[in-house]
Amino acid sequence: ERRQGLAERKYTMEEVHKHCKTGDLWIVVNQKAYDVSGFDSHPGGMTILEQCAGKDVTDSYLMNHPQESYPLLEKYYLGEVEGCKEPNQIMKEFHELDSEFRAKGFYKTDLWSYVPLLSIIA
Repeated sequence: ERRQGLAERKYTMEEVHKHCKTGDLWIVVNQKAYDVSGFDSHPGGMTILEQCAGKDVTDSYLMNHPQESYPLLEKYYLGEVEGCKEPNQIMKEFHELDSEFRAKGFYKTDLWSYVPLLSIIA
């Protein structure tokens, strides 16, 4: 929607690094660039976006966001990013395990599972 009608293009990390100021905030997640400048309703506030701007935040994003947030991120999509740093072996394994867990629905919360806990607390 922000870039509706514009042709997708490829970016370099050098280009992404330039977009790190208030009002011009780009991030990279999974080798994709996103312009989050207008995401005023971020639950963590604009400060965290400003701190992450111009960087590859894939690991941080995966660890701190539920799967339900992924479609929201897509409306800020700009294009693919070339030249992203390869994750180390530990992070590669984390990404594989995270993908497997997400595919199996392990992160989906069943609110009914809290009922027994509530009866103990009450």
